[in-house]
Amino acid sequence: MSRASCRVIGVDVGGSNVRAALFEGLERRGEVVVRPTPERAGAVLDAVCDAVRAVVELHALAPAEVRAVGVGFPGVLDPVRGVSVQAGNLRGWRGGPVAGPLEASLGWPVAVDNDVRAGAYGELRAGAAMDVDDVVYVSIGTGVGGAVFVGGRPCLGSGFAAGELGHMVLDASAGGAACRCGQTGHVEALLSGYAIEAAAHAATGRRWRASEALLAGREGAPGLDELYRSVVRYLALFLATVVAVLDPQRIVVGGGLGTHPAYPVEAACNALQRLAPAWVARDARVVRARLGPWSGLTGAAVLALRRAGCEQDA
Repeated sequence: MSRASCRVIGVDVGGSNVRAALFEGLERRGEVVVRPTPERAGAVLDAVCDAVRAVVELHALAPAEVRAVGVGFPGVLDPVRGVSVQAGNLRGWRGGPVAGPLEASLGWPVAVDNDVRAGAYGELRAGAAMDVDDVVYVSIGTGVGGAVFVGGRPCLGSGFAAGELGHMVLDASAGGAACRCGQTGHVEALLSGYAIEAAAHAATGRRWRASEALLAGREGAPGLDELYRSVVRYLALFLATVVAVLDPQRIVVGGGLGTHPAYPVEAACNALQRLAPAWVARDARVVRARLGPWSGLTGAAVLALRRAGCEQDA
């Protein structure tokens, strides 16, 4: 089957934007369509449909030329039934069926999975984990998400929440480091974009983008140098824990902030050598996502290719 006969549309749903693009096999074609994620309850699926139809119009595709649609959706999601259990980062969303309503509206087969698992699929099939099967994918952006794959298959957990690494406790005594789930000391409360921006504001009295605060801290800016060292220390602790518990062949760090050069992945790996047991220190196995910000969108295409039966391209 030719790649042209396996045209699919991948969709990456985020808290701020819905992105969609045409894929032939795993090759993205043309520009990415971006739509703002709506705040109105029930409008998220409408935005997905709008983005998909915009891709079809952009490429002047006949309906028969699209084989399937794949969607990476935030939060806890049952990929077998295509049902969202909860998605706290989507304002106005209360959970419920995703794949079924989209299929009814669009007229194509639809596959849905958690957005971070979709990012892991992208890196496993076309990125930094193509040569391994046991992978932990960590997405660091506004929040922190994770996905665990063993033998090339995702670990879903009893309630489809396996891989919620952002809610591991790193420092139970971290006063004031509040996670959006309401607890303190979680990975997300210490290493995410929103956490870094809040800490930078508290330290300097001005607003910073997380990447800018990290760059300034790395250069020794007063008030931000300790923040930078704290991120390095906590990131090293987090990575050491993941390796000790799961022993993956590779940890892939992705997401908008995790792939930014300012985020101290390499510095944390150096610190990891001093924190972790000897067998971990010999082989830290931590890399940045090769697909950069496109891991999730590519992974959504993987979902669609599988739904369409184009297994050789997925």
